[in-house]
Amino acid sequence: MSSRRSYTREFKAGLVEEYLSGRSSVAQLSRRHEISPQLIYRWKRHYTQGELTSANSKEDMTLKLRMLELEKLVVDFSIENQPLKKARDLAREIKNERSSIVSGPHSRRCKGGAK
Repeated sequence: MSSRRSYTREFKAGLVEEYLSGRSSVAQLSRRHEISPQLIYRWKRHYTQGELTSANSKEDMTLKLRMLELEKLVVDFSIENQPLKKARDLAREIKNERSSIVSGPHSRRCKGGAK
């Protein structure tokens, strides 16, 4: 029979912070550390209630949680913006191409006519 594993407060808090920041999902953390997803959710609840921190005040915990939420939003927005930036760059390339029979309908017409 195997013995029951125990984790330090620092480990639990670090794992929850990684999840809240959006760097890893619960499934990824669960597989990587071979622990139950329900355990991670329980630790998250304890973290948000301030039970995993030793000497931090409730106000510090609230600010830290808000910072983690904002970091996650930044990650999400950067992922959403990548296709938009690629589309913008492609549109600029198409706009800057010279007109020819080969380039197709997206290019501008030549100003000087045929040469």
